[in-house]
Amino acid sequence: MRNLLRLWGGWWNGNAAELLPAAPAEQAREIVALADGLEAVIARGRSLPEAGNAKMASHLAEWATQAEPGRESGQSL
Repeated sequence: MRNLLRLWGGWWNGNAAELLPAAPAEQAREIVALADGLEAVIARGRSLPEAGNAKMASHLAEWATQAEPGRESGQSL
């Protein structure tokens, strides 16, 4: 199966979620919903750099911004 996908679709890393991914904004809204809201994502994102995990904090900031692009609190993460 993997070689057929490579032949017809190009390179594929084996992760089914990346074969035909949802739009980034749609993914962000789902992540925010699973986290019980934007405020929880923002709070977690603000705590991560202090714990030495700035990389994950940047993901959370991006998800917050993409989930609700016009909301001011997402911009201040």
